[in-house]
Amino acid sequence: MEADSPGGTSLRGVTSISLWPLAEFAATTSRGAARAFEFPPEEWVQLFRLVGLVAPGLLGGPGDVNVERDGVYWEEYLYVGLLPVLLAVGAMLRWRSPVARSLALGSVVALVFALGPHTPMYRLLWAVLPGVDRFRFPTRVLFVFELGLATLAGL
Repeated sequence: MEADSPGGTSLRGVTSISLWPLAEFAATTSRGAARAFEFPPEEWVQLFRLVGLVAPGLLGGPGDVNVERDGVYWEEYLYVGLLPVLLAVGAMLRWRSPVARSLALGSVVALVFALGPHTPMYRLLWAVLPGVDRFRFPTRVLFVFELGLATLAGL
């Protein structure tokens, strides 16, 4: 649908009507407020958790009571399978494919965001991407990273 067509105009009208109350409500909730750059460390994926990409049980499982955790186990769970990780790396090597390139870049950006201040690139994401200062659980962005890996594995 083109933006200048009557359907495009009515779509913008319906969208703006539904977004107006949402913007008003967001201003009254504490969740709509921007947060400081420094978050508590347990809300970010710790660097040592990246081992979970290839060895899921190495750092303990959800039933291990003797394993100390900073956050929720399932929030930081990274394992998608060893073969999909290898296939995704193989797809990333085909850099000429625009689909592989965009999926690889999106996956890397999602991982950098989930790692937060543990990576030097996070400050750039904080400054450039709108809404990053309002995100409460950055570990949930790992879903985007894992989805990108799985899709790359299928290419």
